[in-house]
Amino acid sequence: MHKVDHIRHLGGLPQYEIARKVGCSQGYVSTVLNNPKRGVRLQLQEQLKHDCFSIQTFDADFWAGVIAADGCITGNRVQIGLQESDKEFLELWQSWCNSKHKIARGFSKKSGTWSYQSAFKSEQMIEDLKKYYNIGPRKSLNAKPPNRKSLHFIAGLFMGDGHISFRSQRQHYTCGFCGSKDMMEWVRTYFTDLTKGKVTPAASIYEFAIGGRYNAHEALVRIFDNSPFVLDRKYQRYLHSLSLRKEVRCGRNYPAIRVLRLHRL
Repeated sequence: MHKVDHIRHLGGLPQYEIARKVGCSQGYVSTVLNNPKRGVRLQLQEQLKHDCFSIQTFDADFWAGVIAADGCITGNRVQIGLQESDKEFLELWQSWCNSKHKIARGFSKKSGTWSYQSAFKSEQMIEDLKKYYNIGPRKSLNAKPPNRKSLHFIAGLFMGDGHISFRSQRQHYTCGFCGSKDMMEWVRTYFTDLTKGKVTPAASIYEFAIGGRYNAHEALVRIFDNSPFVLDRKYQRYLHSLSLRKEVRCGRNYPAIRVLRLHRL
């Protein structure tokens, strides 16, 4: 039983007695019992899996990559913001870290678009993201490669800052990443057998791309085979790239992929 639920269950006892039984301060008990809204916030924090990045797993590496691309650390808050069509991906993230916080919808006057954001406080998550993945505040232009290096992290980066671009007239396509120079140089080391392409500047950031139908195809297979979760709109583009090669991989087993509309075309 979570601490807040335990306090409410013992609500008929004196507050000092509840504090002794639960193992907390009397002020904490008073807050839960006398301030319902504050009690709800405390309960949400208790339910959150704060140690989800403490041990290296495929899932932890993947979501750290997503945060490195589309997330940010602000104060003691972990945030991921995505476009309006990607709300279900945020629901997968919150389900994984056991967050029951509301996913907020907002409108950007600058871009004229709606988006969704997942945000909550977790000092331990922030500490682990910094320690194991070099993710901290204001990381967009100076992000460093993670200390825990894996293709699962790169797959998470791709779901956030990756792209698949098609040339319809020739049925060719490219795939690639964008981010800081150090991060792109590191990503490139995982694909040197497929391309001799270099990291190139693109406005205030850098880009690494893999061209050629065969090379791009092999790179995408490598990325999606190491993705325990997938962003649906990018997965659909991946399926389209497979159809261009006339390699229907529907018989391939994807037991680790958890997505709400996996085969919607």
